Amino acid sequence: MANYFKTCFKRLYVNILQFLLGISFFYEPPVHALKNKIINSLLGSHIGSKVVILDGVKVLNWPNLTILDYSCIFSNVTIRAQGKIQIGRGVIVGPEVFISNGDHSITDLSPMSAPIIIGDGVFIGARAMILGGVSIGDHAVVGAGATVTRDIPACAVCIGIPAKVVKYREKPELTWTILGYKNI
Repeated sequence: MANYFKTCFKRLYVNILQFLLGISFFYEPPVHALKNKIINSLLGSHIGSKVVILDGVKVLNWPNLTILDYSCIFSNVTIRAQGKIQIGRGVIVGPEVFISNGDHSITDLSPMSAPIIIGDGVFIGARAMILGGVSIGDHAVVGAGATVTRDIPACAVCIGIPAKVVKYREKPELTWTILGYKNI
């Protein structure tokens, strides 16, 4: 019973903290660096000081999450980090994206996870799903609503369910980030 109350209190603590940090005051540079510092120190994540996280972002298991500088996580994104999830530099994650590496074995339904690695300069469109065990190469584009179930190569543009590569793009010299153009 004590463990139950401890778990409930921890969830309440995380939800209150996420709500308070979702206030628009924390979105603007340089205040977002303070928000990231608070998240890193209180929740154990690894978020760069130049990362912008907007309102409504929900993360399960903050310590398993790494987000590198110049990335932006837009509104209402859900990240279920049962295992390691790494988001590279200059990544744009559109609104209502779902990223999860938690799964269950089909034989006995035991929980399992596989890491997710999202490269530098990747764009993930609104309402896309990124599932466990995938790698998305640098400067790839995941179309809105796509479901990524296998690796996506660098500079690929993928769409659909499941996501399929439809073309490749040139590696950009500069990448637009929420904090301006950067050489990523």
